[in-house]
Amino acid sequence: MKNKQAFFLQNKFSFSIITPTLNNEKEIEFFLKSIRKQKYPQDKIEIIIADGGSKDKTLKIAGKYKTKIIHNKEVFADIGVNEGIKKAKGDLTMILACDNIFKSDRAFEKIAEVFQNKKIFAAFPKHAVSNKDNFFTKYINTFTDPANHFVYGYASNPRTFHEIYKTLEKNKEYTIFNFKSNSLIPMIAFAQGFTIRAGFRRSSKHAFDDTAPVIELIDKDKTIAYVHSVDLYHYTINNLSHFINKQAWKTRNYLQKKNFGISHRVTLLSNKQTERIQIWPLYSLTIIPPFIYALYHLVKDREKMWIFHPILCIISGYSSFFTYISFVLKNK
Repeated sequence: MKNKQAFFLQNKFSFSIITPTLNNEKEIEFFLKSIRKQKYPQDKIEIIIADGGSKDKTLKIAGKYKTKIIHNKEVFADIGVNEGIKKAKGDLTMILACDNIFKSDRAFEKIAEVFQNKKIFAAFPKHAVSNKDNFFTKYINTFTDPANHFVYGYASNPRTFHEIYKTLEKNKEYTIFNFKSNSLIPMIAFAQGFTIRAGFRRSSKHAFDDTAPVIELIDKDKTIAYVHSVDLYHYTINNLSHFINKQAWKTRNYLQKKNFGISHRVTLLSNKQTERIQIWPLYSLTIIPPFIYALYHLVKDREKMWIFHPILCIISGYSSFFTYISFVLKNK
């Protein structure tokens, strides 16, 4: 009986994996191998590479793994994702950036099983921490970056959703939260394995943002499952320089009021979260508050990564500060 059920589950759904790329030759082969090694019928897995004009070997490597390549003339990753979604033929569409790797080769099998529950419209995996990760990546996969964590609090990472949202259903595979049970808006990214049933189309007003479409689904009362049984490694930060550059990039986008990231998302957040955006510069630059906050949560949450919170807050805060000074001087 169990073997028959497993066969049924593995052959029930087909997947379309949407991956935006731009000069990703360093990571794309490892990424594609990880998908093709999944213990799931490979004829049920369609990989769509939405490429923004790579000049390196990205497309040559992608061609070795039976991928469908579409050209993203707009370059921006989320535009490529949108085009990929339109062309997807699978029963389930998964958005997966090429710096995201599933820990288990049975991840697709488990995700497919979750969708046997017909009320579930979308699902997302757990952010896992690898022993090989540097402490920047370990921190971000445990919380998210310091600024976002300060703004979102326990709503910043699925690991702590249970602290603020009412649990509607929980089993050994997944949890369903009532995201409307708290005013804090959750931070759930499309690009990190978010999987959705066929037919979904992102609204044009959220075309450039990675988390706004999920907020839109919550507003529409769609059931979204947190698949805590599936671990996903997000290899997000290479080193200190990479971390600083990312913080500076986010700050510039906010100052320039770009139509993505926090500058776009701010209109969707709760009043408490928007207030914390304004407080963040003072919090991060004055040094003492992050130390007090980290000590409190180190005791309360018993999560050792809180040790790094003050350090990363300071680095992030001063990176944003100098980016702001540079922005002001250039626009005088």
